[in-house]
Amino acid sequence: MKNFTPSNSSFNSLNKGLVLMVAFFLAMLCKEASGQIQANLQAPPVNRLQVKDLWNIRINNPQNLRKQIYLKATVSNLKGKETAQFRTDVFNLSPSLQRLNPNEIRVTQRDFYDNKAENILKRTKNFPEGNYQIKVEVYDATTDELMTESSV
Repeated sequence: MKNFTPSNSSFNSLNKGLVLMVAFFLAMLCKEASGQIQANLQAPPVNRLQVKDLWNIRINNPQNLRKQIYLKATVSNLKGKETAQFRTDVFNLSPSLQRLNPNEIRVTQRDFYDNKAENILKRTKNFPEGNYQIKVEVYDATTDELMTESSV
């Protein structure tokens, strides 16, 4: 009867190598994920939504690099139907946790999908009374790549 210990040993070495490679790959993924930009949109005042409320957001840039970014905000009713979408001008994001000043954000594009909401917003600076879903996306301005998003 033959003893297959050497081949079992080779098989175990191969398994250990594979496990080490997978562990290394997972460690690199975790390191990469922890360096990503994060955004946290703050809920707007109840029954009063203004465009500036869309930019009431905290952004964490843990990378030690300044980034050129822009934001896109989508406002939808509670049934998920889009009411409007806004895009900001490009601005610098410093490496740190920071709360954006909504009064300093310049909107460069406005698209409305609800005429009533558009008319009321133009007249009163407020969206019509009600509850809305808001999603803000953060884009890298040099690549137009979506970096992160936050919703309320």
